Amino acid sequence: GLNANLSSIVHLYDSNGKVSSVKSDLPNDILYDLSEDNDDVRICGDLSVNLIMDVVLNSAKSLAGKIGLSKSFKVFDEKNSSVLNGLSKHMENWQFVDKCTRNNRYAPDQSHEELDSAKIRIAEYSLILKKNEVKQIKLVELPEGYTVEDLVFLTNNEHVSVDKSGNVKGNSLGNSIILIKTKDGKHSIKCHILCKE
Repeated sequence: GLNANLSSIVHLYDSNGKVSSVKSDLPNDILYDLSEDNDDVRICGDLSVNLIMDVVLNSAKSLAGKIGLSKSFKVFDEKNSSVLNGLSKHMENWQFVDKCTRNNRYAPDQSHEELDSAKIRIAEYSLILKKNEVKQIKLVELPEGYTVEDLVFLTNNEHVSVDKSGNVKGNSLGNSIILIKTKDGKHSIKCHILCKE
């Protein structure tokens, strides 16, 4: 017979253009639908197709099998019978390509700029959650004169929920944006969340 598998890879970009990639058990089409309105999420897939064939000599029901003279072995499996040898097996935007092109995005050189202490900074700008999983948005820096108690955490839909301490819980499949802002509205930052199951 034939065995075919399309594994999914989710690429998440932070505000500096850095990509982090994770494999997902969700089908490609669902991931494409969930991420279509989010430019910071890109989906790829790796296709594999191989022959499968198992041989059984003297099954357990035969006389020889009942006295322990049975043998089974694999003739074809995913290791030795790829149908796609020499063909492109990586898929982006439902098109086959030679290799994955999801690299870090261009980010302007900021090495000469001084750090602006008037901004909210977070450790990760994109998070992936499973349904019912909870992760905290970790703060790296707050504007001068502000404390954690001066922050408000808001979600743009019901796929995730967030509490006043920045703990995000996955509720249902989909992507969301968490807005973190100061109560006076002078400073804000966004964190993209993907709930995958």
